[in-house]
Amino acid sequence: MCRDYASKYSSVSSDTPSGGSSTLSATCSFSASDSTLTCDVIYRNGGTYPGVRTDRYASVGDFVDEAGFVGRTLVATSTLRVEDSDGEFVDLVTNQYDAQRRLTGYINTVNGRQHGSATYTSWDSRGRPTAGTMSDADTGTGAVQFSYDDGARTVTASAAIPGYAVSTATTYNEFNLPVRVSITTPYYQRTTTTTVEATDRVCK
Repeated sequence: MCRDYASKYSSVSSDTPSGGSSTLSATCSFSASDSTLTCDVIYRNGGTYPGVRTDRYASVGDFVDEAGFVGRTLVATSTLRVEDSDGEFVDLVTNQYDAQRRLTGYINTVNGRQHGSATYTSWDSRGRPTAGTMSDADTGTGAVQFSYDDGARTVTASAAIPGYAVSTATTYNEFNLPVRVSITTPYYQRTTTTTVEATDRVCK
């Protein structure tokens, strides 16, 4: 069994009503020796900021299996390091799973400070979370729900954190890469579209 993944892609994000925009370009490779996907990224948002995203998996099998269902996550940790005008920005997400490889929650830290977390309490027949709670260090804790449209390859999420309701619609391509993400908050809407420019293959 094999997985094709995006080894090169680019994204464009636009905000309304502010009219702000940003771009991202990424070149990625997977190392079977340590089950790690590494992407060299460049953000452009009023400046140019290079960075590295590192997704670590428990095994090559987890990386391959992850693409089997739309919106499925099997990555163990995901780290983004970006150099900007204020120095190094480090965003770390540590995922938690049960014995059935169902995502049970995550902890997110930014520059060593816990920024957010989630705990999931129900899943669909394919092991994807459908409900739980999520916490934000600044706004508090609220309920989160997910729904999956496998035909349209779209995942819809909604979170009701006190004073800050967020809804997200994510459409995935055949490589399980988010190619369109729409985020709606009380203050803005952000749409990100991604174009795959090259692919590579990993087999288990």
